[in-house]
Amino acid sequence: MKNTASKKKTCLGFLLIVFLAYVVCYLLSQTVFHEVYLFEWTAAHYYLCLWVASVTFCFLEMYRAALITTAGNWTGILIGQVLGDFIIKINATKITPDMYIGKIWQLKAHYGVLIWLLVFLLSFVIGMICLFLDAGKLKGKQYILPLCFSVPTLTSAESILKDSVFDTQAALKSLAATMDELLRIYKEKSMLVVTDFSMTSALSQPIIDYKNHIINLDTASCRQTLAYEKEFRTGEISYEMQNGLFDSFNPE
Repeated sequence: MKNTASKKKTCLGFLLIVFLAYVVCYLLSQTVFHEVYLFEWTAAHYYLCLWVASVTFCFLEMYRAALITTAGNWTGILIGQVLGDFIIKINATKITPDMYIGKIWQLKAHYGVLIWLLVFLLSFVIGMICLFLDAGKLKGKQYILPLCFSVPTLTSAESILKDSVFDTQAALKSLAATMDELLRIYKEKSMLVVTDFSMTSALSQPIIDYKNHIINLDTASCRQTLAYEKEFRTGEISYEMQNGLFDSFNPE
């Protein structure tokens, strides 16, 4: 409940920021900048509903994107007005008495709206990029998000576990401990053991140093995993193994 209330409070806070930015922009367009082209045009055309994007980002809890698009809306209007006026002044020097009317109107056109839209679109793209960059971050640190994962499972009848004296608590400590238990059962009781998980799951994390971009093959975990692979592949148990380090390997 506290977490939900906190999220709602945060959302309302950012909605208030967006709303105030909109209100200030609208009031300025109706008072101080009433005769300024782009401020008057955008207010008269309801800002083409672009403020809805910032509000939507707030409801989606994409607060950084909401702030960026809000700033982009404001910045776009300011830059559009200033740059549009500058372009008109430059184009005015190109007008000649013998120029046909269509060309004159083209040179007198104000490009403020187009510039405003381009700046807003740029802010929208930057906001989306920030979302992708923030993915996998927790407390300022970047983490790798797996696209998929597999969970090793061990299935057996309760009677078989009791008869083999399988130590469940010991096997739960790690994959290596599970492998030790399976090998012990096979050697001591000569019971059929079928594995249905990949040995690469024992290798993937210990040998890869993601932070330093290094692959360490000469590690205890790597040597231990290869020893397990040899044990499973060279004995009778290897014929019952579903997959291992080398899935295409055929012991026959």
